[in-house]
Amino acid sequence: MPDILFARIKNSTGENICVFGPHRQEDAKNCNNQSCDNSTYILKPGQITPLWWDCDGFQLPNDRYFISSDGRGPFKGPGAIKYSDTKFVEIFKEENNYKCVGDTDDGFFRRGQLNWDISEENATFYQRPFDHQYDVPN
Repeated sequence: MPDILFARIKNSTGENICVFGPHRQEDAKNCNNQSCDNSTYILKPGQITPLWWDCDGFQLPNDRYFISSDGRGPFKGPGAIKYSDTKFVEIFKEENNYKCVGDTDDGFFRRGQLNWDISEENATFYQRPFDHQYDVPN
């Protein structure tokens, strides 16, 4: 069995980022008139999503650009970058670009293309204090 079953993300951006993780039952948000496939969480600088935690990818804020580990992009937010199981990626920030190093993503998606709650927020929004239920566990 591999060391990781789900995608893992390391945040080396120096700022909080939003990742898509296990669906919380208390989330009442709807995606395309149904319950979302996952929920959003805050991954703090230096933090890595834990082993056995169902990470699906990360949110690209509307004031950031994404450059993939295979050189695709830049793609402008808002959007979501999806990673399938067993992939590992580290995200760096250079000016307004999120650069990813590691496994290749499974695509860049806009709101409505996935059954995910893709926000229209900018990066500053994710720097504010959130309730601990939104923290990625250690």
